[in-house]
Amino acid sequence: MCEIAETARKDWIARRERARQHMASLVVGMLSYCGIPNERVAYLRWNEQEENYSEPEKGKYFLAGAMAFDDDGTCRLGVCVILTPPGTFPERWASFGLSVSEQGGKVLAQLGPSKPAPIDLNDSRQCNEFFDSIVENIKRSFARPQKADGAETIGFKRSPLSADDEKLSSEATADSKVA
Repeated sequence: MCEIAETARKDWIARRERARQHMASLVVGMLSYCGIPNERVAYLRWNEQEENYSEPEKGKYFLAGAMAFDDDGTCRLGVCVILTPPGTFPERWASFGLSVSEQGGKVLAQLGPSKPAPIDLNDSRQCNEFFDSIVENIKRSFARPQKADGAETIGFKRSPLSADDEKLSSEATADSKVA
């Protein structure tokens, strides 16, 4: 029995390490593909009690430190990309959750609450399609009106400042048309 328990523990550790490596590969690949500088990215950690991604109380999470694991070995990570140049006010950003797991020897990647999909992290075409879907979801989140509660169905959200800025911008446009 001790041997079985030790083997199970080693398998569990190996599965978590593979998930961590898969997540790192996915995130580093996305940043490279999209040309996002590391200093324009913040990592968020899954908070199981509050069921959301959050920043640390002090400082910043490093990529590996922000990864959280579910009981089934799923690796979760929140990614916040600052979209405006440094010093710009209001700052605009997009945040989203990624999950990576293994099933039947295949890697499954998931964006927000969407359905997990198999992805071969060694196939650049599949990875690029996944990265393109992230970019498209970010574009859509800025194009469609915010819901009353501010929550987006795919896990993206905008800064309240950016929504106020757009409101002011549309009011200024309306005022200029009147004049």
